[in-house]
Parts: sequence; C-alpha cells; structure tokens
Amino acid sequence: AQRAITTDNGGNYLFEKLQEGTYQLTVELPEDSMFTLPGESLFSDGFSRLNETELQVKLGEITTIQPVGVMPITSLNVHAFHDQNINGLLDEGEPSFAGATAEILSQGKVVATQVTNAEGHALFPVVRGGSLEVRVTLPEGQIFTIPADNGNLFSGKTASSKETAAYTLQHGTRGELLAGVTLPSAITGQLFDDSNLNGIYDKDELFLSGFTVEALDKDQAVVATATTDEEGRYTLSNLIPNTYTVRIGLQSPFIFSAPSNTGAQMENKIVAQTPSFGETAAIEVQPGESLGNIDAGVFRSAIINGSVLLGDGNDGFSGQLGGLENVRIELLDEEGTPVSDYTIATTDANGAFSLKGALPDTYTLRYTLPEGAAF
Repeated sequence: AQRAITTDNGGNYLFEKLQEGTYQLTVELPEDSMFTLPGESLFSDGFSRLNETELQVKLGEITTIQPVGVMPITSLNVHAFHDQNINGLLDEGEPSFAGATAEILSQGKVVATQVTNAEGHALFPVVRGGSLEVRVTLPEGQIFTIPADNGNLFSGKTASSKETAAYTLQHGTRGELLAGVTLPSAITGQLFDDSNLNGIYDKDELFLSGFTVEALDKDQAVVATATTDEEGRYTLSNLIPNTYTVRIGLQSPFIFSAPSNTGAQMENKIVAQTPSFGETAAIEVQPGESLGNIDAGVFRSAIINGSVLLGDGNDGFSGQLGGLENVRIELLDEEGTPVSDYTIATTDANGAFSLKGALPDTYTLRYTLPEGAAF
C-alpha cells in the first residue's frame, strides 16, 4: 500500500490509521527547495530533492519522525561552446557544444554527472554549495580553448580534453560555468644539413635526426616536444590554437644558417640563435590547422676547444690548481668585433670550453675572467 500527503503551511504532515509494521518514508521537495546542511535534519543529501528512510510503526503509539530541514535550492550549470575566435569568451553567435561530460567531485569521487545537451548546457539541478571540483571531459578530437576571465574555466598550459576546475558555489544560487571548446592544431617541419650555407634545402643535402624541437607559448613555457626522425621531420601536435615560437636544440658542431625568405619550398626559418638552440619568429596556428614547412637548416661549423687553468706564484703559474669556471670566451673578427651573439662559450667546472660557429677565417679569442681572478 502507498499513501502520499503534502505538508501544511507549518511544514507538518500526519499519516493516520496505519497498521503495525515496517514502512518506507519518502520525502520529495518542491523544485525550489533542497535538503539543508548536515545537522539535526533527517535528510541532508545535497544532490537530490528526494530521500527516503525506513521506520517502524507500533499499534497504539505515535511514531515521531526527526524533522526534515530544507533550504533554497542551489544549482550549477556548465555551458560548453565552440570558441571560434580563440579568445576564451562566449561571444555572440558562437555555437553551443553538445556531448561534453560534466562531473562534480567530492574528495576525489564523482557525486553527480551531466552531459551537455544541444544547447550546450549540463544542468545540475541540485548541488550542495561550497567549494567544489568540477571536471569536464570532451569527446575525442576536441580540446579546451585558452582561459579567460568571465570565460572558459577549463584549460591547462598544454592542450587537453579533460580538465578539473575549482569553483566556490554560494548556497541558494545558480552557478554558471563556461567551457570553451576548439580543435587542436599542429606545427610540422624538417631539419636539413645546409652544407652550402645558403639557407635553402638543395638536392642531395642530408636530413638530420635526433634533434629536440619544442613549441613555446607567449610566456616562453614549453607546451609540446618532438624529436626529428630519420628524414628530419618533426610534428608538434595537440596544440591549443594560439601563437607559438618553435625552438630547435643544437648539437655540436652544428649551428643554424642565416634565415631565408626566398619562398623556397624548404628553407631555414630560424631567425635567432644561441650556442644551444635556435628559434623561429612567432607563428600563429588556427583551430584544426596543421601548419607545415616550419623548416630549419644547420651546418657543421669549426670548433675551438680550450681550457683556462688556475695557478699562483708557488707553482710558477703552471696551472696545477685546476680549471677556472665561468670564464667567458668570445670569437672576434680581424677588426676585434664579436662575430655573432652565438659564437661564445663559458668554461665549465674544469675550466674547459668548446666554442662553435666559426667559419674558415682568422680570428681572435677574447677571455673575460670572473670577479676575483686575474691573468
């Protein structure tokens, strides 16, 4: 048997003429109410308007039930959208995104799950307010856009299709969270041995494998890494559409050729270099784009090896005290001008150095000692 009753204006209810036995008491709240915080209330489930308990009824006795506390309802809506202009904001006309899974976590466990509908909404109609963790997972092939104030909350430094965000939800309110969605991008290219130093790939020039390639964002943080293969190819994949710099690490004795802007099919795009790496100019990639021909050319330079040794009057300055660290060595041309910003070296803990980048010619080395040392 089943009976239903509605509470009166004072919140009271009474079931009369019950037979003795075990009953299931179910309480369902109006759409604008939820169970109160844990305490003296019989129910305190923060994610449902319906709860139940078992009770015993005895003949001739009135069974009193612990009060049920209620409070104004708290809810949360996650709105997923296609961020077409990659600014992290929901702009007028940008379409909604269906099929994203939104979850609320408590102490690492999922307590509620919704999926965005055709309007891009994943509504949690009843949520316990306070400090929440909200996780959104996108379908395969989709990633989150860049973060923005009053915009996309779900993002990381690298491209991701699953992100968790902390959010504080006030009791009795409806929280609104935005999740911006886009397509991943990629940057590809090849590294070649520019044996004639013209900055352009020529037939029969070799490709170089085993070189590390990185994508750096506007903050100079590394967001993707690759290694050139046997054909010198690399792919920096799964990038958030944005502006990047490509950095290629150097291996001795290689340095980069001068940049080329002839429009050749494959030419050196490195515009700045140090003894350790070279970088391209800023590169912008669009959603879903695989930007190719970000190529680089290097050549084998001469290497000058040497060392700076320590000595004193007791050993006749014979260098028996070991090497001197942090000595700066620069390559100068015949006029005494530094050859470039990258033809420099610094001595290691043993006083040794290896300076690369020199072409066949006559040079001078300039040594700059650390403070406290003298020739």
